[in-house]
Amino acid sequence: MPNSNRSKLTNSKTTTSIPVWADPLSHYAGIIVDFRCDPWDMNRLCTAICCACEKYLAFCEIACHTSRQPGCVIFYLNFREYNMRVLADSLKQHLYNTWKDSFINIFYTSSLDTPEEMCEQIDFLRQNLHYSLVYGFWKRLSHDRIKAAEQSDAVLDPDASASLGEFLRQKDYDMLVQYLEQHAGKAVPAQFNPHSQCYSAHTLYLYMETVFYTLKLFFRSNKWNSPLNEYTLPELLRVHPGIREFTQFLSACVIEYQSAHEQTASSHNKQFMVMLQLYIEQNLATVTLGSMAEHFHITSAYLSRAFKKNMGQNFSDYLSDRKLQKAAALLRQKISIGDISRQLGYSTPTYFLSKFKEKYGVTPSIYRKKLLAYETSQTVSNKKGKNSGNQVSADQT
Repeated sequence: MPNSNRSKLTNSKTTTSIPVWADPLSHYAGIIVDFRCDPWDMNRLCTAICCACEKYLAFCEIACHTSRQPGCVIFYLNFREYNMRVLADSLKQHLYNTWKDSFINIFYTSSLDTPEEMCEQIDFLRQNLHYSLVYGFWKRLSHDRIKAAEQSDAVLDPDASASLGEFLRQKDYDMLVQYLEQHAGKAVPAQFNPHSQCYSAHTLYLYMETVFYTLKLFFRSNKWNSPLNEYTLPELLRVHPGIREFTQFLSACVIEYQSAHEQTASSHNKQFMVMLQLYIEQNLATVTLGSMAEHFHITSAYLSRAFKKNMGQNFSDYLSDRKLQKAAALLRQKISIGDISRQLGYSTPTYFLSKFKEKYGVTPSIYRKKLLAYETSQTVSNKKGKNSGNQVSADQT
């Protein structure tokens, strides 16, 4: 299990000594290779990273001084001209090809004019290596990006606890997983760009803390032995560092819980659908999605999704069908078409006529005539059959 003494998001003040080059060139920059590994493997991995990076930088004809630190290696660079973003990307890929199963990040400064500016930016990055825990590994993180994040007061979701609680209360686990994945993507985009919203490590940690403890409490209160229950938050971030891996683990825990409870939920859903259908029948003229959601103390959005999932059609389509079926039944009685329209809650008789014709292919008046004609013919036919049967009986007598 990877070890980290920086699980909690704390800064340590550092002062970098200014390295000296015998024949300095025009530009200075710094790269910090941040890594996590088991304690017994720390020295080996640190030595291997130093060797690999020094060889790569020499190949790029970049002069460097190397400083080994606990959990990271700092490279002080001096060069004539180089794009630091490109260098950080290529160095990250070079290390990934060898140690893709390790946890490694590349922090880098801007290309600067003086060694003093370089050391200032390196000190800032050293104080913020904890971004690896919330951003995840195998990323290149620039000084400018981290500085913008530290200065940002943006909050990922100020109502995260309420949002999660509502999904859990409604047993809407699909939407819960979607919520978690959307916020992870929002927090750390797959591709950083200068215009994307920045969130500080502290802000992201607070969000992750809220999600972690909300789900853990839910699983425990429902006596569910989730893998999540085995961890504290710092322990989980050491195993699944970064909000994306953290979210994938939590989503898997939610899906596992959902799958185990699907059979029970299916039975409850069937009972709930019966209750909804009964409510619709009893309030056919006035029922709306909103009024029904309010009656059952759920949100309209959840009711709409649940209805479609269990009934196979939208609420509005189902309600329209039931009204028209009821209208067809009422046409058998001596009720005017206008009264039928009003009884079923149609806004105008004209709208009722158009909807009826759309479903049955004829107007309500023609439908009634055809219905009466059919029933009359059936009555006559039945009478003839009865009279014929009586005649046969009389002849036999």
